[in-house]
Amino acid sequence: MAESRKKIRVDPGKSLYFHMRNALPARMDEFYSRHSQALIPGNWNDLHRLRISAKRLRYSMELYQNCFESDFANTIESVKTIQDHLGKIQDCGMMIAFYEDILRQTSVDKDVKDQPEPSRDNPSEFIAAEIERLREVRDKRFADFLIFWNELNRRQFREKLLALIDKTFRMKADQTGDLNLMERIFIDSL
Repeated sequence: MAESRKKIRVDPGKSLYFHMRNALPARMDEFYSRHSQALIPGNWNDLHRLRISAKRLRYSMELYQNCFESDFANTIESVKTIQDHLGKIQDCGMMIAFYEDILRQTSVDKDVKDQPEPSRDNPSEFIAAEIERLREVRDKRFADFLIFWNELNRRQFREKLLALIDKTFRMKADQTGDLNLMERIFIDSL
């Protein structure tokens, strides 16, 4: 199913900074709107959606990176780390689903062929053990992600990024002095 997300309109008459001021908060809102459900253990589909939102946020941040005078690369790296954590969790989930599918197919084949129960030498036992191992790895990776997430929240990552976006936009507006009327109205509304 296709993801719904806020469309970001581009007006060629507006500055890059104006678009940055609209696009990055929109991507952050999309990202943070997904986190409450995604942080519940076992909500793997929601966690995957959070990963997709993190990708959109990161790519938007990279697009506008040159707008920032500060060390914005560290901020992008934090979002990349979120993506990495979530990607590793997703990888485990995909392997679990793959192995579970093999077990289901093996079970169907067994029923059709009327074979006896699997013995210790049967690959089904290995696959079941691998599924259990992958679940443990996924749970550990999820716990590691939560530690990183909580640290970002403790450091007020979201608030500081929004403030940096606003500061960068206002500073550029003051420097250029050539923003059009709509951009000035937008600044005044902040």
